[in-house]
Amino acid sequence: MYLDKSAIFIDTVAANTAKVYKDTHLRGCNIGDYVTVGDRSRLFNCDIAEHVIIQRGNLISDSRIGRYTSTMHDTTIFKSEIGAFCAISWSVSIGGAAHGYENATIHGFVSCHDFEIIDDESGGFDLYSDPVVIGNDVWIATGVCINRGITIGDGAVVGANSVVTKDVEPYTIVAGCPAKPIKKRFSDTFIERLLNCKWWELSEQKLKENVGLFSGKLNEYRLAEIEKICGGDCPKTNKLIN
Repeated sequence: MYLDKSAIFIDTVAANTAKVYKDTHLRGCNIGDYVTVGDRSRLFNCDIAEHVIIQRGNLISDSRIGRYTSTMHDTTIFKSEIGAFCAISWSVSIGGAAHGYENATIHGFVSCHDFEIIDDESGGFDLYSDPVVIGNDVWIATGVCINRGITIGDGAVVGANSVVTKDVEPYTIVAGCPAKPIKKRFSDTFIERLLNCKWWELSEQKLKENVGLFSGKLNEYRLAEIEKICGGDCPKTNKLIN
C-alpha cells in the first residue's frame, strides 16, 4: 500500500494495493483493492470497494461506493449508497443536509452539537435521515446537486448543473433545475434486458475478455452477447466489497 507520510489514517483498514495520497484524512473506513484516494480528500466511516478512484478534494461521509466507480475532484457525498461502475464528475453534491424548512427554524443548533444547545439525550433534528441510493453504471455530470431521499436507477444519466429533486428511472437521461426526464438511453426492451442481466456484476476477467462488447454503440448483437456471458458468470450479489 502507498500511504503518503502526510495522510491521517485512523481506525481504517486498507488493502495492500491501495494508494492514499497527500494531505488525506481517512477515519473508520474499509478500503478495497486498487483504490486510489487523491490529495486532500477526507473519508469518514466509508466502505469503498475495489478499483474505486476518488480524486482530490473529495469529502465523503458514512457512505458505500461500489467497485470501479470514480469521483472527480471537489465532490461531496453524505450518507449515500452508490453502485458499481458509476462516473461521478467534479463539484458534485450528493445527499447534502436536508434542513427542515417546515420546522420553526432551519438553523443548525437543532441538529449540530457544536452549537452546544442539543445533547445526546435531547437528540435533535436528523439532517440525513432520508437515504440516497444511486444504482450501477450511472453518469452524474459536473455541478450536479442530488437532494436527500433520492433514488437514481441503474444506467441513468444526470446532465451538468442539474438539481435532482425526484427519483430517476433506470436508463433515463434527466437535466435541468429541477431535473426532468429528457429521454431514455435505449428502448424499453433493451432496458429490461440490461436490468435483467446485471452486467456490472461480471468478474474482472470476463470484462477484460469482452471489453469490445461495451465500447461500441449498443445493438442487438452486442446485447445478446452480453446476456450470454452474464448468464453463467454474474454472481448475483449485493456485496460491494469482496
